[in-house]
Amino acid sequence: MVSTLSVPSALQSGTPSLTSDDQSCALTDPVLCERPTHLETRSVIQHGSDIVVSVKLEEKLSKSDKADPDKQQLVCEICTDRASGLHYGIISCEGCKGFFKRTVQNKRVYSCIANGDCQVTKLRRNRCQYCRFKKCLLKGMVLAGD
Repeated sequence: MVSTLSVPSALQSGTPSLTSDDQSCALTDPVLCERPTHLETRSVIQHGSDIVVSVKLEEKLSKSDKADPDKQQLVCEICTDRASGLHYGIISCEGCKGFFKRTVQNKRVYSCIANGDCQVTKLRRNRCQYCRFKKCLLKGMVLAGD
């Protein structure tokens, strides 16, 4: 079975689209929503500037993890590689950041030769672009986030 995944129109225009989880969260607090990550709960901006997210993340790291340098190691939410920071709304590595940017800017359409549920890890992230981009969208990457 071949699955096809294209860039959603909301991403092409640069406007973030809200999932049902985001919408219910946005109703209670239109600026910030709490979502779990590999490290801890972090604040995600739905409308606003990246500076707010960076400050919130830095505050959490400086308060709870400053004494333990191992906990300061950020992990990419897409492939679990070492993350370089907050890109397009989520904590990600340079590889996934660039992949997402190229996919959206070039309006690429990918297909999966498997069932659309390939593992996306540091070692396997380049094997299925469809599943990698799908995971980017599921984790909440939006073009307006960076």
